[in-house]
Amino acid sequence: MNVVPSKIIACEDSAGGHLAAATTLIPNYNEDSDDFNISCFTNVLVLFNPVIDNVTGEYGYERIADAYKDFSPMHNIMDGAHY
Repeated sequence: MNVVPSKIIACEDSAGGHLAAATTLIPNYNEDSDDFNISCFTNVLVLFNPVIDNVTGEYGYERIADAYKDFSPMHNIMDGAHY
């Protein structure tokens, strides 16, 4: 199977949408054993009702508390991302 890195799409909903968005937008949760020569960033995200913001009072906040800005895709949108 040939994988074309410039054509990776993730399509998920709810918590899966959070995972897909986090995989693309949050680089700080990698394992030391990960092969950084292989990008896990998607080129397109198609998200249906995703958990995108883990701010106080929103879904998942009780699990991550004050780390929400590091963990929340909404707080990690970078230049070049379009929505």
